Amino acid sequence: MPRFRRKTTVTSGLVVGALVAAGAGTPHSASAAGSATAITVGATSSASFNPFQGLGTTIDSFDAVQGLTHNLANGDTDPSGGSPGTRPKPGFDADLFTTAQAMSPGNMAHLATSGLRPLSYRLVTELREEAWHWGNGGTFSEGTKGYWDSSGTAASAPVAESYGYDIAHGGTSLPGGENAYISRLDDGNASSFWKSDPYLDQKYTGQSNALHPTWAVVDLGKSATINTVKIAWADPYAVSYQVQTWVPDSGANSPFDDPGKGVWKTASGGSVTHGTGGTATVSIGSTKAEFVRVLMQASSGTCADGDGSDARNCLGFAIKELYAGDTSGGTFTDAVKHGDETVQSATYTSSNDPVEDASSVRQFDQPGIDTVFDSGAAQNLPVMVPVPVLYSTPENAVDLIKYLEAKGRKIASVEVGEEADGQYTTPEDYAALWSQWAAAIHAFDPALVLGGPALQDSTAAAWNDTDKTATDWGTRFIAALRADGHLGDLKFYSFEQYPVFNVKNSTDAYNLLLNEPGRSAGVLAQLRATIPADIPLMVTEQSSYGDGVQDGLWQADFLGSMFTGGLAADYNYQALPQHLYSGMASNLFTADSNGQWTGNTSTYFASSILGNTWLQPVDAAQQLYPVTVPSTPASTGQQLLTAYAVHRPDGTWALMIINKSKTATYKFPVSISDGNAFSGAVDSYSWGPKQYAWSQSGNNGSASPDNGPAHTTISSAGNATSYTFQPFSITVLRGTVAGSVPSNDFSITASPASASVAAGASATTTVATTTTSGSAQPVTLSTSGLPTGAAATFAPASVTTGGSATATITTSAATPAGTYPVTVTGTGTSSTHTATFTLTVTGRGGGTGGVVNGDFETGDLTGWTRSGTTSVISGTVHSGGHAALVGSYKKETNGDSSIAQSFTAAPGTSTLSFWYRSDCQDGDVGYGWSTATLADTTTNAGTTVLPHTCPADTDWHRITSPITAGDTYTLALTSHDDGDSGSADPSSTTYDDVTVN
Repeated sequence: MPRFRRKTTVTSGLVVGALVAAGAGTPHSASAAGSATAITVGATSSASFNPFQGLGTTIDSFDAVQGLTHNLANGDTDPSGGSPGTRPKPGFDADLFTTAQAMSPGNMAHLATSGLRPLSYRLVTELREEAWHWGNGGTFSEGTKGYWDSSGTAASAPVAESYGYDIAHGGTSLPGGENAYISRLDDGNASSFWKSDPYLDQKYTGQSNALHPTWAVVDLGKSATINTVKIAWADPYAVSYQVQTWVPDSGANSPFDDPGKGVWKTASGGSVTHGTGGTATVSIGSTKAEFVRVLMQASSGTCADGDGSDARNCLGFAIKELYAGDTSGGTFTDAVKHGDETVQSATYTSSNDPVEDASSVRQFDQPGIDTVFDSGAAQNLPVMVPVPVLYSTPENAVDLIKYLEAKGRKIASVEVGEEADGQYTTPEDYAALWSQWAAAIHAFDPALVLGGPALQDSTAAAWNDTDKTATDWGTRFIAALRADGHLGDLKFYSFEQYPVFNVKNSTDAYNLLLNEPGRSAGVLAQLRATIPADIPLMVTEQSSYGDGVQDGLWQADFLGSMFTGGLAADYNYQALPQHLYSGMASNLFTADSNGQWTGNTSTYFASSILGNTWLQPVDAAQQLYPVTVPSTPASTGQQLLTAYAVHRPDGTWALMIINKSKTATYKFPVSISDGNAFSGAVDSYSWGPKQYAWSQSGNNGSASPDNGPAHTTISSAGNATSYTFQPFSITVLRGTVAGSVPSNDFSITASPASASVAAGASATTTVATTTTSGSAQPVTLSTSGLPTGAAATFAPASVTTGGSATATITTSAATPAGTYPVTVTGTGTSSTHTATFTLTVTGRGGGTGGVVNGDFETGDLTGWTRSGTTSVISGTVHSGGHAALVGSYKKETNGDSSIAQSFTAAPGTSTLSFWYRSDCQDGDVGYGWSTATLADTTTNAGTTVLPHTCPADTDWHRITSPITAGDTYTLALTSHDDGDSGSADPSSTTYDDVTVN
């Protein structure tokens, strides 16, 4: 939703030119148009596309679209429960209509006619610095404050609406009006403070904090002379930090708009290495700057509000107030404006702590997750669901998935977070968060398809302190995921497309239409140079943001170009009815004051033409082909005709031709399939100004006429037939080509889609094939991606489509524990398709043959005896989805905590190994440590395999020890903490992957 972008800039790729002087109003013949004689379909398909999986729509927040809330009068209490705030934000307390009205059966029935089928549920809280309370209830981590975790069970009442709540310590702002975000960095309130996200600390990332620098930036509004920066630190404060100014290249803009055109320069005297908190005054050399940055490098580790009961309070950095000004006149003149969101200077932070407190109030509302599923908007198809990242916790995300699966909801995929580039999150930081969330979600359900990052801008950029040229967001995100070991979890790469959003001039908008095929091709080419070829590209939000015929033409041209170029899916924004926003609709139909359908928009008709007329409205793959059109140049050089072709499962061909000339009619023959042409009757569908015209009156508008495409039948078509394309129109030609038969195709599925087995055991799944078009064909089955020591067999090894086979995957004792996505491939005579089966291998069972549950993938401590404080966690693991936490990283424990297990070393084994990760906050092996012992009870010998250690890092380390096959051993894994509650430095140890080989 670019409406909430912090600083709006014209989307890259827009080429502005002179208004096209369209040709004469009489038809152009082929010879007059150029050297080509026909509209010619290429011989080779460029993409395969299933509209039931890739041509969709979205549902979003009411407030994000309409400026509405939950029909609460100002001052009414919040009915959602469990939340500290009670009042909606001023200006958002009068509904035009309710969720139930907007998602009425009549409206949802009309949505089903739009040609848009799969649904993506969007998440506005990620744009608004708000924590998402997705359920009817939930708990805070510390009574009435802390980190929120929504909850629900299969028996819970349906969630009708959900809400976003202010976070307590936000630092990114945009001054003024409806879209304001208050920053605690310059709100003038000495009791409030900004704090960074603890989930970017090495405790959670498992990486050095140097890889995730924390920063706070203030925009002074214009270049000003400064020689002093004052920082009122809160806890935890920075011990080491730098005061820097942005030095732009000549003609460059801000570090956010032009991140590769300038550098952050540490001011003279701006480097501090022994900070002590309090209010620090940093005197720097006099300089002129608009943007000032505090780059924080080492934290005090002291706890926010003195509360060490939750370790997250003690991680990162916190600032009460930030000042930058000049003392040359004898007194300090502050260039930063302090106050509420209507007056304060704009500030930006690398991250924000998602914690809430008693000051947090309810802000935006969204249709509840159950309302979305129950409304019929999904049309019985699985839904793409979001989970919050920037202002939430992994536990809140996982609990949403648990709730949906407990309710039996069909999940197509999970989009992890939304629009991080709009919050100026660096790609490295987001990758670290994404990896944590992916590990937690897959620990619960390894088969879920995860994607992201849902960029506002496909060409997003972020500054790079070490290489100013390396600004591409996507390139760095992929590299960081690969380094984290989680690139394999990214099953689709998502971004948004709103190129028309900031284009207000009609000439510029028309030129955008003319440039569209080239613009789309450029977007795909740039992404394909960055994103691995096996990761599908998806546009998960997109709109023309307009209501005229021109907007419908843009929608059709954009989608035809993107799908033919290989885009896997597009989700139009959005499905809910609305009153007009700034004189423009951004969805499919308008509504009356009761929220009921009153008329269609141009986006509705363009979508219906694509989904119901051009593509065959069936759940099957359809082959798209590039098309060459005769020369029809505008005065600026762009083609006035564009065309796209599809070979449909029923054997017919359909061409969609877009005529962008406002006055010229064109007439050309069509060549399909190696010089053949339509044969017999051809259906022609035409939509343009004769069928539709939009009238605008302030923020009200409607279409008259408001009709779908005009349908005619051309009988006895052949090679000599020419077809007419009216000015400013979309035309679909559909018919049979002489000698053309339905293309043969099939689909393949694996059920169940996942299984968990102990090493040495087997898993089975049924592989089913279905003929989706044409005739049945033989399919040979195979697998790839099996773990070490595993093998797969099929019974039978090949099937005829419509048949099924049983796949058996057999592991061995040497198969490592872990979760493996196994690709099941069906190779047919016409095409190849795949399905994914997720295999989770746990440690070998059987008590006497080896260690039981050594990878803790049971999700509990089965097989282990425990003492002190112990648990199984999913956020920080060495491999798989779970690990054992001994001790606590949230609060002090007193003395030893341990887990232990007795086992008999199996024949042929000679080595015990395990991995540990010490979080020794005591910082001294005299107060806290990790240790492990291995006792051979057969020989009454013992050894300390891990001596007392309190490492400075939180990296994973491996310990190995020789063992004797047949002997019985007791392994004890221990963590010690001194229990000093006054120091708020709990020590704990995470253990994982205990194996005997």
